[in-house]
Amino acid sequence: MRIFISYGNDEHLQMAQRLRRDLMKSRHQVWLAEDKIRPPEAWEACIERGLD
Repeated sequence: MRIFISYGNDEHLQMAQRLRRDLMKSRHQVWLAEDKIRPPEAWEACIERGLD
């Protein structure tokens, strides 16, 4: 299963990272913004591409 994790802001980043680790252990493909979006990339466009 392909899963996108949206965590809103940095105060929830640790929880999102923990969730990603657990899901990957169960062989899911996980898309987390901190892994895929690099400045100065437009985050909205990057997320839309990742969801396609």
